[in-house]
Amino acid sequence: MKHIKFTAALIIMLTATTAFATNYTFTDLGTLGGTDSYGYDINDAGQIAGYSYYDESNQYHAFLYQNGTISDLGTLGGTISYAFSINNAGQIAGYASNGLSSDLSQYRAFLYQNGAMTSIGSLAGEAYSAATAINETGQIVGQSRNTSGYVQAFLHQNGAMSDLGSLGGNYSLASAINDAGQIVGYSYYDESNQYHAFLYQNGTMSDLGTLGGTDSYANDINDAGQIVGQTHNSSNQMHAFLYKDGEMLDLNDFIDPSLNFTLSSARNINSNGDIVGYGTDVNGDTHAFLYKDGEMIDLNDFIDPSLNFTLSSAHAINSNGDIVGYGIDVNGDAHAFLLSHTTAVPEPLSIILSAFGLIGLFFKKMK
Repeated sequence: MKHIKFTAALIIMLTATTAFATNYTFTDLGTLGGTDSYGYDINDAGQIAGYSYYDESNQYHAFLYQNGTISDLGTLGGTISYAFSINNAGQIAGYASNGLSSDLSQYRAFLYQNGAMTSIGSLAGEAYSAATAINETGQIVGQSRNTSGYVQAFLHQNGAMSDLGSLGGNYSLASAINDAGQIVGYSYYDESNQYHAFLYQNGTMSDLGTLGGTDSYANDINDAGQIVGQTHNSSNQMHAFLYKDGEMLDLNDFIDPSLNFTLSSARNINSNGDIVGYGTDVNGDTHAFLYKDGEMIDLNDFIDPSLNFTLSSAHAINSNGDIVGYGIDVNGDAHAFLLSHTTAVPEPLSIILSAFGLIGLFFKKMK
């Protein structure tokens, strides 16, 4: 009977450890013509939004990457544009200059759809605005200068922009919105110019607090209401956090000690609760990470070292597990990257043959 139990356990162990192996296919997205590019968001269709130098003048243009091609989205009449968010309908949100001046007053939040970039206005007529995120219903959030001259978080829906206010100070930014309309970001919470992460829902902005330090910043929220960002801890070190069920968790507690991350930031969380961001090690180098199933891992472990490419920061992960961000290539330039998630399924016959081979060897030794 002991032999039978051992055989069953061996079969279970073999099939459990070889059932699935997670892999990634790496793609350097290139640029629009200059040296640098940055990937900021990816939808479930694999379309990617970001921005890139478009020539040697070191001016950025928003881009859309799809079907292996990076395309320039243009501007609102000026020289610069940035794309930060794309939904599953392919709508893109960001901000762009509408004049030759680099002054913030020349920038407007935009919606890009059907091949055209359109300003969505601001909170105070001809004033600065910037969009940071768009959800599946087309609601857009960001920040804008209001009629009092303050820069405040906004929500744009049904053609109108509303001021979300702040936690008490004169500055706020909305960084993400889920499909339920819950909004997160960060705000001055008093006149001390310290930032606190917030959750805005049902017309109320709530302070999420910190991990014992001074500041916190919320960067994303998924449809389950889970929030990620970064915050100072009691030692005043910036650590990535996950906020769920009314509690803020320090993600540095889940780091593999070999990574030696001292600082970290969580940038995005998908519908499965997988989190991406970046960590800074004891040497000051930044590495993109994935937090999954209670463990934080360095994404550089999943690419070929011979590429001479360092994944510096992961900015977004879609529901399929595909990841975008930016890294440093062999020339020292920043390039947007895509890690396409694949699941390799071992050949069933080889598993069975290997299992019975080991079982046969075991019984041979037992005779």
